[in-house]
Amino acid sequence: MKKPVLLYLLLALIAIVSVSNSQNIDSLLRSAESSPDDTNKVHILNQLSELYCKNTDYQRAGNYAQEALILSNRLYFKAGKAAALKNIGISAMHKLQVASDKKEELGQLEQQIKEAVAQKEIEKQTLIKNISIIGLVVVLLFSALLYNRFRLIKKQKHIIEAEKKRSDELLLNILPFDVAEELKTKGATTAKKFDEVTVMFTDFKGFTQISEKLTPEELVAEIDTCFKAFDEIITKHNIEKIKTMGDSYMCVGGLPRPNANHSLNVVRAAIEIQQFMTNHNNARIKAGTVVFEMRIGIHSGSVVAGIVGAKKFAYDIWGDTVNIASRMESSGEEGKINISGATYELVKNHVTCIPRGKVHAKNKGEIDMYFVESVV
Repeated sequence: MKKPVLLYLLLALIAIVSVSNSQNIDSLLRSAESSPDDTNKVHILNQLSELYCKNTDYQRAGNYAQEALILSNRLYFKAGKAAALKNIGISAMHKLQVASDKKEELGQLEQQIKEAVAQKEIEKQTLIKNISIIGLVVVLLFSALLYNRFRLIKKQKHIIEAEKKRSDELLLNILPFDVAEELKTKGATTAKKFDEVTVMFTDFKGFTQISEKLTPEELVAEIDTCFKAFDEIITKHNIEKIKTMGDSYMCVGGLPRPNANHSLNVVRAAIEIQQFMTNHNNARIKAGTVVFEMRIGIHSGSVVAGIVGAKKFAYDIWGDTVNIASRMESSGEEGKINISGATYELVKNHVTCIPRGKVHAKNKGEIDMYFVESVV
């Protein structure tokens, strides 16, 4: 309770002093204006200077001291002059102190402003840094998500491509390339007639009797070995495999893409197939196992080719040329390549043959036949 009371008393005292000083100043101003005595006026001016100094109005204090000095010099009033000079010095000293204090305050204010600006800059840089870090984190997270998405899509694409490749390979195992492409593009194929092709049949002699001497596994393995070798040979000579029927193997040259050398290609492939069988049988004889002797029949002419069935697609050929080629095989001999006169006319300039004359073929009558010896 004591501190507030003292504060109120101090404020009241200051107010009283201020009022008293104001009253004194007003009184002195009236005296200075009305005083006929210049010496007395000098005293009044010096008193005004002192009062304004007490009120910290150093500018007015200096002004009144200057007036007192001027008047004292004119009156040669030494005491007044001394008092005026003292008041001028006091007011000047206080003005300098005020200026110094203001300069110091201004310097402090400038320093505070600089510190505030620096702090704002630090806060700005910190904010930019934080935003940059957050942005970088967002970019990294987004990049990671994109990368994972890319990897997933790439993986799925590879899986799809691998499955597509596998499907294409499976399709090409049962269909010619051009036919498979037509089927994939259109969803169906159109049967086509080919005027110039050469058909080849192979067949093992006494297959049923020999197969009884082998286990099922041995029989299938032997046929698989032979037919795989046939596949490689005909592929090399641009010949299309059509199908296998038990121990019979059927292929054709000149389709699905026409080929002017279809007959010679088929004959060359037949020679290689017979050579393979000779070497293969020699190896089996040395191993003490049974062997298959094979006949080959070839005929050239026209066929119709296309896909039959809606499931398990099968590319096949039809026509009398197919039937005659089959008769060439059945009318031939083991280890021989039996070709028709039609095929002979196409290859006679490139192949050495032994004429057989006209040979009766079941349901076909007499047909000119030739055994192929070698390619010239």
